[in-house]
Amino acid sequence: MIKRLMLIMAALLSACGPVPVIERALQDDSDALFLKAEESFRHQLHDKALQGYQEYVNRFPAGKLAPDALMKIGAIHSSRENFSEARKSYQNLLDAYPASPLVPDAVVARLYTFHQQGQYKIVIEEAEKTALQAFPAPQLLRLLTLKGDSYAALGACPDAAVSYSQAYEMAQGAEKEIIASKLQSSVIQLSSPDIQSALKVVKPPYVMGLLWYQLAINEAAQGRFDEASTWLRRLMDAAPDHPLAEDARRRAAEYAEPSRFDQRTVGCLLPLSGRYRVYGDQVLRGIQLALSRYGVLKNSEIKLLIQDTGSDPSKAAAGVKELVEQKAAAIIGPLVTAEAAAVEAQKSGIPIIVLTQKENIAEIGDYVFRNFLTPRMQVEQSVEYAIHTLGLKRFAILHPDEKYGKIFTGLFGDAVVAHGGSVCCVKAYAPDQTDFADVIKKLAGTTRQTPQRLKTGEPLQPADQTGGGSDAEKPTVDFDALFIPDAPKHVELILPQLAYHDVEGMYLIGTNLWHHPELAKACQQFIQKAIIPDGFFPESQMPDVQEFVRIFEDTFGEKPGFVEAVSYDTAVMLFQLVHRGVDSRSALRRELISIRDFPGVTGKTSFTESGDALKKLYLLRVRGDRFVEISQP
Repeated sequence: MIKRLMLIMAALLSACGPVPVIERALQDDSDALFLKAEESFRHQLHDKALQGYQEYVNRFPAGKLAPDALMKIGAIHSSRENFSEARKSYQNLLDAYPASPLVPDAVVARLYTFHQQGQYKIVIEEAEKTALQAFPAPQLLRLLTLKGDSYAALGACPDAAVSYSQAYEMAQGAEKEIIASKLQSSVIQLSSPDIQSALKVVKPPYVMGLLWYQLAINEAAQGRFDEASTWLRRLMDAAPDHPLAEDARRRAAEYAEPSRFDQRTVGCLLPLSGRYRVYGDQVLRGIQLALSRYGVLKNSEIKLLIQDTGSDPSKAAAGVKELVEQKAAAIIGPLVTAEAAAVEAQKSGIPIIVLTQKENIAEIGDYVFRNFLTPRMQVEQSVEYAIHTLGLKRFAILHPDEKYGKIFTGLFGDAVVAHGGSVCCVKAYAPDQTDFADVIKKLAGTTRQTPQRLKTGEPLQPADQTGGGSDAEKPTVDFDALFIPDAPKHVELILPQLAYHDVEGMYLIGTNLWHHPELAKACQQFIQKAIIPDGFFPESQMPDVQEFVRIFEDTFGEKPGFVEAVSYDTAVMLFQLVHRGVDSRSALRRELISIRDFPGVTGKTSFTESGDALKKLYLLRVRGDRFVEISQP
């Protein structure tokens, strides 16, 4: 029993600091009483010591040794695992003797009792509130270690690692070794994002080396050997004497073989069979033209590896694995199965540029890029032009009550508010609706009924002009522009009915679906003030676009569209980077992120840190029955 008690006391004193036996010359009765209790404590007669310390506190509460007596009372109760009583004694010291030099020891010892009872959140919360700058180094070291222990007990390894890191920076000798062991136990449980966050706040080179090493282990476990090698090289370069440096050199050699790749080989994942084959063929034509043009102009021997996804997510994921095994440097595509391919590419550590509108796909990971026209791009640039160039302020929205219309409506409203405008009216209609009198009435106010012929798409006749109606019949058009995110077949019905009901004079804003020759011809009298965003304009006067269109028509016998153009741009961007030469896929990923204002035929393109494209879109208007490019500042 005595041996067990000694072990408990040793652990306690290690955690909460020494509780020394105080030796001093006998001065008065209070000193005699205290020294008698000390003598009992020295000989491990803890019941007798406890009685003596308590008697001292009761008889001499203002005595100079009262704080020492309370610390000893708390220590004895803690050694007996009577943590509630121990805590009372420490709290008594904190309340009654706030100026005592023993306050830091009491704070740590009190929190230790909570930790021993599994109340880890209390330890953390109270440690966070403590004014650490006022703590002497030994007590601060114990407090940080106790905080780290509490985080670790809760499974909060990132926070535990940070606390242990702070403690490690202060520790010396044997204490440093103990904390280093605790730190390693926490670090090996960290995910890569957790390590990246920790690297922003830790300072000791030893700790940073641990984190770099574990990050390399995590990356290698995902098959991302080139990324793993990057972190190992950082450890070896920055901390060549680190205890893990030799192991880092060994692992770097092991990882070198799997990370080798052919820097001139580019993979493609395309639906060349199945119901999306037509789009796969369009992408392939754009990439093939880029390969042909780039090879001739740059004398570059780039190899293209093509995998058919068949519009099947499992085939797309398998295609990524196959292209990795074939040493491809990066992948272009796919389209409709982009998510499955992106997940697998992230695991394999190979850069992939997907061609899809799917929201948030680039957030799958840092190896995933997206270069495509998105709803957000369209509304952002249309609204920016309308407000900041045309000076429009008030906007109305008329949209189909289905997914496409709802997505664009939400994005458009957000963009208007962000740029300082306002949305005064939002009205929805059924996707199969042909008579829009009711929604037009709600939009602007009207008492007229739509003629049957306008519901079937017949053109508006001169007799339908209603400008001579009474003022009571006149609608209220109190908005500067009307946004209609819908396809031409519905827009061709809506615009004549708006004119019939005298809802005129405002600007119209559409989506890229409006960029259709039949819409321009059928509605030319209503669409002259329309703003239409698109990712590609084959009639552009830009020399690069004209050259691309000419060569595409000569090669394939038809005019290119956006899909062919964006595929061409994507391929040229990638071909330029691999032709320049990179030593790893992770280096290629960094090169992609660094692209700024790439001058493609689909406009200037950059990539954000998350891997999403930022594109300068074309804004179009209609002149007569032809689309023309709007000159932008």
